[in-house]
Amino acid sequence: MLGRVLTEKLFSPGQFRFSLGIGSVEPADFFRNVEEKRLLELRRQAMESSVSDYLQAIRDEGIWSAVQDFVNGLEPGADTTSIDNLARSWEPDFVILDRVAPHLVRGGCVCFPSGWSLREKIDKSLFLTHAPVPGLNDDLGANISKLLSRIEAGQFFQRMNWGLTGGAELDQHPRHKIPAIAPVADPQGVYLRIEWQVLTAISVGALLFGIRVFHVPVEEVKASPALASRLARNLETMPDAVAQYKRLDQCRGWLVKYLWQ
Repeated sequence: MLGRVLTEKLFSPGQFRFSLGIGSVEPADFFRNVEEKRLLELRRQAMESSVSDYLQAIRDEGIWSAVQDFVNGLEPGADTTSIDNLARSWEPDFVILDRVAPHLVRGGCVCFPSGWSLREKIDKSLFLTHAPVPGLNDDLGANISKLLSRIEAGQFFQRMNWGLTGGAELDQHPRHKIPAIAPVADPQGVYLRIEWQVLTAISVGALLFGIRVFHVPVEEVKASPALASRLARNLETMPDAVAQYKRLDQCRGWLVKYLWQ
């Protein structure tokens, strides 16, 4: 699966910018369990450590029924008898949103968040959940809302997002207080963190937002001149406010030099 997301298209050409970067995807490629026991064991560990930090129940019975039908049609190995069982037996993280604006967050399970908490997002609009990201709503808010309102059942749209982290853990919930990358760090402890995101409608009123997370050692990125140069250029041209939000403001000078060497 990593080969599908680690491409030059992950980074903006020329300079950093927020982009929807939407493309189509075959649902089975994303929603089927493919990692055998490793990923599910990590999900169970997260759930057992603090279930309310990762799972928020879907209170609307109609929406929950739509989730069950959707998962049963794609991954027969998942247990849909409860959202807790589903979270422990299905590999992707998932969030349920209202299809109509303001796209309230209705529930889901996110065991591998990139520095955010699902519990803090529940019953808030998508625009409020994106509010901490400097410039994102201004640049893409209207286009995101238009896409979410028009997506049909049977359509599956994918996009990629990236960051950099000094923690090897897939679970980067704020409660773990994973430190930012040091201004000068050991490259062996730095990872490109990729979010592969897929969005689809599961009913007339509900959307399912799926997330898979991958870590790639920055040393492997550097070994590919095309990837290294694109990442370096994106870091160089990233607005200061975005770099601070991504916790890269202190380390990006070192990272750029490392990638260009």
